[in-house]
Amino acid sequence: MPFLSSLVHSGSRVGGQRERKSQAFESGVPHFPDDFPGTAIGQMHAEEVGSARKAKWERTPPAKRVSYAKLGTRSPWLPDWEVVCGIPVKEKENGASGLVDTQRVGTDVEQSVPAEEPEGTGVWLLRYADTKDIFDDLINCAGDEACAETLLQRLNAARVHRGLEELKTNPELLYKGALVQVTLTMCQRGDPEDMACIYFVGPDECKYWQHVLKKAGQQQYQQV
Repeated sequence: MPFLSSLVHSGSRVGGQRERKSQAFESGVPHFPDDFPGTAIGQMHAEEVGSARKAKWERTPPAKRVSYAKLGTRSPWLPDWEVVCGIPVKEKENGASGLVDTQRVGTDVEQSVPAEEPEGTGVWLLRYADTKDIFDDLINCAGDEACAETLLQRLNAARVHRGLEELKTNPELLYKGALVQVTLTMCQRGDPEDMACIYFVGPDECKYWQHVLKKAGQQQYQQV
């Protein structure tokens, strides 16, 4: 403790886990365990954060909190990657901790958890130096089956190059469970938080907003 006090008074800046997470976010790199949902610690961390979010939501008066049931939000507390990625899931037994089922509209569906599948079929983060090259190969594939085979071949080639054993898993499930880190740039204003809703935009609506943003940018340029 005396060392820490002397360090602070000497003008050094002290940072903790929160500051480290902010640095990772600003640098565009994954932060452990938040950005690694395929790991046991990542899942445990997500459940702890989800429980805290749910407790805070329950303490908020109904008139001042978001009604996830009316919005049709399937999982407001936990990121349900298995459902999004289309990975087989099974239902939890009665009495299990539910952070999702209470918000499902008009149903009493139990919370879903990953089914017992061969190793390597859950969600995982694709973090590799040649990720862009892998994406270029996948774009040129004829279909999902070819993409799955290509992804497995590229990963096995990288593992063999590093002296590791090849992956022996289902290529389709491996492809479905692959997650990549992306960066969202707000077109105008906005400050999205964790677990913020991202809505799908169709081709027509996308063209409309592209036209609106382009027109707004031209007007702003003329004013300057």
